[in-house]
Amino acid sequence: KKFAPNHFKSKNVKPLQFVDEEIQKTSQSSVFNFFKGLIGVQTINKESLRPAIAKMKEHLISKNVALDISEKICNSVMEQLIGQSISTFNGVNATLHAAIELALTNILTPKRNIQILNSIKSSESDRPYVIVFCGVNGVGKSTNLAKVAYYLLNNNQRVLIAACDTFRSGAVEQLKTHVYRFNSIFPAETPNCILFDKGYGKDSAGVAVEAIKTGMNLFSID
Repeated sequence: KKFAPNHFKSKNVKPLQFVDEEIQKTSQSSVFNFFKGLIGVQTINKESLRPAIAKMKEHLISKNVALDISEKICNSVMEQLIGQSISTFNGVNATLHAAIELALTNILTPKRNIQILNSIKSSESDRPYVIVFCGVNGVGKSTNLAKVAYYLLNNNQRVLIAACDTFRSGAVEQLKTHVYRFNSIFPAETPNCILFDKGYGKDSAGVAVEAIKTGMNLFSID
């Protein structure tokens, strides 16, 4: 609707001018703009960073980033910027981008090595081994679940996949396709890969609980 012809006629704005204005608005709301005040500061210190870091933390939380993760990102960025000197806005962008990238890399890098197969085989518990894939739409939950399931099936494990995304259209069908292909690749009299689903509009946690009660020993929950 923003780019409909009537919009330009009513406001007497040329299309390219309107696009430039929208880009400018987006740029002005960017987290990088919180740090513009650092341009020309001879040596960045904690005091000069505090206002920008506070705005950055507030911005991250407003975008649904968890409080503890927001604090870790902000603290990491602060540590990396202290002692630096930035002379241009492009310099601020590049420096801040690198600092945020390093902060996220440190947060997302596993602190311990997990050998899934060894954990499954050495488990003495009567409880099933459950792997949960969670996250917002589009981050690759189902794709990574399929990769892990393939790895487990290729190592002679039977897997039950619980379709707990009961909201996104096509989520269950996507997993059905994966399961069909797995059973084609690893044929057996009793399928080695099973899909547990209750369709759409159900309580995700309830579906997971029901799946675990089926008696399988290894679960992947999406």
